Amino acid sequence: MTKLIRKLPLLAVIAAALCNVIGGGINVLIVDIQNEVLGIGNLVPIAILIGGMIAFIIALVYSALATAMPRAGGEYIYISRSLSPFLAFIEAVLKWTGSVIAMGTVAYMDMIIAATAFHYIGLSGIEHFLSTQIGMIIGSLSLIWSFWAINYFGVKVYSKTVILLAAVMILGGIVLMYTGMTHTHDDFLETVKTKLPDIPQTHSLLDIFLSVAILFWAYIGFTSIAQSGGEIENPSKNLPRAFLISSVLIMLYYFLYSYAFYHAVPWQYLVGLENASVPLLMGNFFNPVFAMGITFFIFVALANDIPPMLYTKSRLVYSWAKDKILPEFFEHTNKHGAPVHSLTFVAVVASLISISCVFGGFFTEINVVVLSRFIIYILIAISLITLKHKNEKIYNKIKFMKNRYVQIIVSLLVISFSLILMIVMVYFDITSNKEWWQMSTVQTIIIAMLGAGIYAWYINKMKKLGKDPMKVFRSLPSE
Repeated sequence: MTKLIRKLPLLAVIAAALCNVIGGGINVLIVDIQNEVLGIGNLVPIAILIGGMIAFIIALVYSALATAMPRAGGEYIYISRSLSPFLAFIEAVLKWTGSVIAMGTVAYMDMIIAATAFHYIGLSGIEHFLSTQIGMIIGSLSLIWSFWAINYFGVKVYSKTVILLAAVMILGGIVLMYTGMTHTHDDFLETVKTKLPDIPQTHSLLDIFLSVAILFWAYIGFTSIAQSGGEIENPSKNLPRAFLISSVLIMLYYFLYSYAFYHAVPWQYLVGLENASVPLLMGNFFNPVFAMGITFFIFVALANDIPPMLYTKSRLVYSWAKDKILPEFFEHTNKHGAPVHSLTFVAVVASLISISCVFGGFFTEINVVVLSRFIIYILIAISLITLKHKNEKIYNKIKFMKNRYVQIIVSLLVISFSLILMIVMVYFDITSNKEWWQMSTVQTIIIAMLGAGIYAWYINKMKKLGKDPMKVFRSLPSE
């Protein structure tokens, strides 16, 4: 079979988006921001809220395109049919590479957290094993391939899994929010036995803007909903609902989470602090047994990234095969409707990256996710503007935000926000003290060049076969 099964419920798509976005990032970002933008102080929740509003506007553009092109492949399908197949493939390669590298490194990092959890409950033997190279490899590969098996058995099993993981993660987050709201700065200072340094808060608009650019990383990933276009039930209604509900839920969760944290922990204490996170600092209010529970929460918050990553990246490979860029082998689906060869390919690459992290850590230095997402947002917004002229037949299928003037205004807002935030990120990147190969800007350019080479090979292959390479991009792939 080469057909996906349209039986993915709305709740599962929302849960997958929450799992994909609300992970370890927010727990580190809202702490480390005090070192990145000195003087932002207790304005972090405001910066988070502004970032959420931008994410909501981006969700509007995705919702419109998703109703016209409900297929696996997401942004790749939208851009290739609305703007340029070349640019679509380049952005897809960037997104796929960044996400699969992230998946492998998350599996590796989760083993370090798991070892800490076993330390709290006194199981030193398991802690020691997971701290060894062989233990890390076995543990991280077990994590990846367990979630591979869940994806293998189709969207019904996948749905139940991501809903459960999202529920556990949100429950843990609520516990931390409650803890933050029921403790004060005085409680924290009494616990850690320290005095605060005298650091002024700037209240600068520029500082807020820079913080929004950095903290927006926490919202990266909710647009992965687009990859479920070929399997979600009633796509014309449920895809916009999934985008809008998810973006609002994530924004509210992040705002309350950051507000509760800064209600309990004074921002001055965080300046100059390294390797800190929200659960680690909030752990000062808990006894060792409860601290183990919080460690388990961090483990789940990281691990729950893997199932939706496997799902979305396998659907992207599947969509490339549908367009004949990759061999038809990757189109094959099993009796459960899962693209098993694409799924296995993604799991194998993620496993190799996880193993390399154990021995060297090179891939932990690669981060093209943030910069590439801003590029994608710009291309997506341009696609909504150009679709009417590029492919009016597909444009007429839009069921959400059908007013042309609204489409253009919203798209221009997305382009403006994304361009400004991207410039800020590039500036921070190239003016940092990193080696040239560690800069995400350089990494993005190198991976984009690799994608361009693959695309050129595809075009040349099609021409040698006497086929029009552009014909496939004039219509949507078959369901």
